[in-house]
Amino acid sequence: MTVFVVNPIRGEDISPALKWGEFRFVNSHYVYGDELWPILTAAVDSPPQWTIPPRHMANLQAAAKTYDPDQDYVLIGGDHLQLVALVALIACRHDTVRILRYDKKISDYIPVRVQLNLDKAQAGVLASDTDIGEMNGQDGDEGVIDYEREQYLGQGGAGPTGGLDQARQQRKTIEQRRRDFLDGK
Repeated sequence: MTVFVVNPIRGEDISPALKWGEFRFVNSHYVYGDELWPILTAAVDSPPQWTIPPRHMANLQAAAKTYDPDQDYVLIGGDHLQLVALVALIACRHDTVRILRYDKKISDYIPVRVQLNLDKAQAGVLASDTDIGEMNGQDGDEGVIDYEREQYLGQGGAGPTGGLDQARQQRKTIEQRRRDFLDGK
């Protein structure tokens, strides 16, 4: 059994979690804001966006590949950004993730199994915040958005090729902006 810890946690005693498995530190340190990599977007007026450095992301991907949902745990602690990325990567591969959550009242870690791949109706994905009041206490799935279909068709509803053509053009623009950025333009 392995306990995945996204980075060494200084100033906290995480040794009580050793009873759940051997520690595997995914990355050597917390990723600070000045270490994040810029994401170049197609929209000129969009605010800057950032991502985890590729080296750290590769380590997170490797950890997610070796994670066994029946034996391993992810410890809640350390760099929250890396933690979110690791759980998201695990969610791409498995239906559940086992989490170790520290409980201050008992001064120990509690194992929690989180079901990740619920269908949209179970997960409560709503069309908008205004639908929340209307949906409370109701059965059915009015207000559930089919995100994959919407993304596939594209914003204009042009059908499968229209949405894909738009996505390809956006990708080309982003790649060109990335090349320009790396070339110092």
